[in-house]
Amino acid sequence: TIYFNGSTSTSIVTYAGTYYPGIGFSNTSYLTWDGSNQEGGTGRNTTFILSNLTSSGSVFTFSNTFYDSVLNCVIQDSTYYPTMSGSGWTNYGLVLSAPSSSPTGASYNVFKNNWIRDTYYGIYNYGPSTGFNIANKFIGNTISRFTYAGIYNYYYTLNTLYQRNLIQSDTNAPLSYIYGIFNYCGSGGGTATYDG
Repeated sequence: TIYFNGSTSTSIVTYAGTYYPGIGFSNTSYLTWDGSNQEGGTGRNTTFILSNLTSSGSVFTFSNTFYDSVLNCVIQDSTYYPTMSGSGWTNYGLVLSAPSSSPTGASYNVFKNNWIRDTYYGIYNYGPSTGFNIANKFIGNTISRFTYAGIYNYYYTLNTLYQRNLIQSDTNAPLSYIYGIFNYCGSGGGTATYDG
C-alpha cells in the first residue's frame, strides 16, 4: 500500500495533452492519494489544477487500477470562465478507463469527499468491453460548475455506487443541455445511484 497525504495547504499544477492525465494511475492497486493533512482527516488541503490544456485532458486518469483511492482533494481546470460553452477543450476531473482505442478497466476504486470543479465532465466513468469497470464507489463528492455532465457513466460499468454526491451546474453556462448524471448503456447489474 502506498499512501500520499497533503500538507497544510498544497496546490499542484498538472499539465495534459490529448487524453493524457496530469496524474495517471495505471496498473496500480491499493494506492491512496489523500488530500487531507492528517490521517483520517476530511480537510481538502491539496488542490490539483489542470493547466496548459492544448486538447482534451484530465486531472486524474485510472486505467487497469484496482482498490485505489482519491480522498479529500480539490480537482479543477484552470481554463474555466463563467460563460464558456464547452465547445473548446474537453476537460475531465476524474477519468476511469481513458477514452482511447483500447482502454482497460478500472475496478473497486474509491473516490470520496473530493471537490471537482470547473470541468466539462466532472466524473467520466467509461467501461471498455475489453475490461469493464466494476464496483467503483463515488461517495460524498461535490461536483460544481461543470459545463456538460457532472457524472458521465458510459458503456460497460457494473455495480457502480454513487452516494450522497452534491451536483451543482453552472447557471451561466450557455449550453442548451447540461446533465447532472448521464447514465448510458450500463450493463450487468446496473448502476446504483443514491444522491439524497
